[in-house]
Amino acid sequence: MAPLRIRHALGTATIDIDLENGTVLELQQEIRKVTNIIPSLQDVKTGFPPRSITLVSELPIASLGLKRGDQLIISELKPTATTTAPAPLPAASVPSRSSNPSSTAKPQASPAQPRPAPKFVEPTPASSRTAQQPPVTPTPAPAAPTASVGTALQPAEEIQTPSGVV
Repeated sequence: MAPLRIRHALGTATIDIDLENGTVLELQQEIRKVTNIIPSLQDVKTGFPPRSITLVSELPIASLGLKRGDQLIISELKPTATTTAPAPLPAASVPSRSSNPSSTAKPQASPAQPRPAPKFVEPTPASSRTAQQPPVTPTPAPAAPTASVGTALQPAEEIQTPSGVV
């Protein structure tokens, strides 16, 4: 048994685990006991600077390259469709096509596909406008007022242009 230090949102803890004969699933279960994060949502980082390690539950812990006394930084991943999907149906409940070729299986509905983002149409420059759109002529700005000592300046008039107010 080797100690591993666990850092997580609730604090730190030390777990003892068999680094040579244990499986990654056993490590994930020990992490869950300490952090209450289910294995499919565990983000495990180690080293300096911390780097995420890929956890494959069937592999031995030795495949992760961990050593006695290493520190693991644990955070919770946000649930996604793959981490929160229900377990697949057992093979016995899937109809076999070869057993009765005359029967037709109903097609299963595919999962909802994400919609494409709406397309953004760039405004056309004034030189490519058609004859239907009259060109916009900006109103000339009035001459800047001159002020004598003791008088306040009046604000300039706003000009409306195709790109906004000037």
